[in-house]
Amino acid sequence: LAGYYTDRKLPGVGMSIGLTRLFYVLSEYGMLERAFEAPADVVIIPMTDDMRKAAELSRYLREKDLSVQLYSEDKKFKQKISYADKLSVPFVIVLGEDEIREGKVSLKNMVSGEQCTVSPDEAAAAIIKNRTETASKRAINIR
Repeated sequence: LAGYYTDRKLPGVGMSIGLTRLFYVLSEYGMLERAFEAPADVVIIPMTDDMRKAAELSRYLREKDLSVQLYSEDKKFKQKISYADKLSVPFVIVLGEDEIREGKVSLKNMVSGEQCTVSPDEAAAAIIKNRTETASKRAINIR
């Protein structure tokens, strides 16, 4: 191979383990899981034009060491939820006028479909707990 890039003859020894074949066999035996990480722990969907409360919540959750995306595009609600679902983000926080008035957030678990209204502290705790449980799963099964 090195001889293709120079005029001199270069002696060499090489080998290949055939990664394509290896991963094919591991896949056929069910020893690989498709594991990829979502780009965020939570997507915040503000339902008001004023983004200040959503930005404050985003900052608060980041202080809790959570990865947060703030969805600010002017789209329909269904499209916003679909965006989070496509990225496999495990939680969505919906922040509307009622939630802001009560000092709460609507937390939706995108895996189970459950939605509840909780305090920002409770939302952060639920997201952190889920992230810890998910991180303990391994990408390769050893039987």
